[in-house]
Amino acid sequence: MTKTAAMLLLSLVAVLSDAPLFIMFGILSATLGDFLVIYGYRWKSVARLRISSLAYMVAYGAYIVGFVKADAALGADFAYVFAFAIAFGAMVLSCFGPQMREISSPSVLFSLMVVAQFSVAYTLPPEHVLAWYGACLILISKALFGYELFLVPQGDKRRRLSSPAVWLSYFSGQALIVMGFA
Repeated sequence: MTKTAAMLLLSLVAVLSDAPLFIMFGILSATLGDFLVIYGYRWKSVARLRISSLAYMVAYGAYIVGFVKADAALGADFAYVFAFAIAFGAMVLSCFGPQMREISSPSVLFSLMVVAQFSVAYTLPPEHVLAWYGACLILISKALFGYELFLVPQGDKRRRLSSPAVWLSYFSGQALIVMGFA
């Protein structure tokens, strides 16, 4: 409940600060994704992960549109950063091994959305630098989440560190994106 409440409050901040429409839509879609992850317990875990991933992909797609509308420069810098981010994403996904075979196609598509958001944010004008930092933290949080999801068993002591790291980097990233446009 805490994660969803925090994201709802962040959504309210986006609305009250008159953030651009696609940024507001992005934060609301991310909040929906969080809700589905936490409260979609009646679904099988793979189905829940796929449905929540779809909400997150909509959020990152909305952020990309918002970034482009804010004059992100999709030139050579974007291409270099995107290529680097794709290589990073492929490396991270390869580390997860056979545990992710069931959801490999959605995971790859999800990863592409995250690295695309990261890459487009890199090209934002300087007045939106906080959004770039936020996109960096979201990229980190998703890599940490994949590590936790695919490599750290439930009940493992490493989750005492990984779970808060995922949440803090994710929420901070979302907050910085909102602040970058507030």
